[in-house]
Amino acid sequence: MQRSTYFSTVGGRFIEEFDLGGMSSIPRRCHICYGRSNLGFKITKYGLKPDPSKTEAIINFPDPQKKGDVLRFSGMIGYYRRFISNFGKIAKCLFEVRKAKIKFEWSTEREEAFVSLKKHLIEAQILIFPDFNNPFELFCDASATHVGAVLVQRINGVDN
Repeated sequence: MQRSTYFSTVGGRFIEEFDLGGMSSIPRRCHICYGRSNLGFKITKYGLKPDPSKTEAIINFPDPQKKGDVLRFSGMIGYYRRFISNFGKIAKCLFEVRKAKIKFEWSTEREEAFVSLKKHLIEAQILIFPDFNNPFELFCDASATHVGAVLVQRINGVDN
């Protein structure tokens, strides 16, 4: 006999199937997606934020001495780009180093971007889970070279 238990969590609908002689779970006793760390993110009942134990390596990353250091830092910080407003604009000068023909030079502009990205990661806000009972707003923008959009939900007067 196969039974399925269906219940809602903060992350959406959850389905757990059991085929162990009729065993099933009791939803009120299940705590799913609360206070867990997964793939570098801390999942709470409110939303998603960077896991401090994983971001520590980025925050303590020393000033790059060669092109490879910039590439490594760019990859690490890029993983958390969703938590950093204007990430592309701030990191642009660091990503330029990835171009094959550019000689490595650690400039003041790159140092400022490096420090700014670390600071933004430390101050990262939680990305809250959507509340499907409240409306969403979609803001779009485009230029000759870029396209962007932001999906916002206002909860208690705060844009999220």
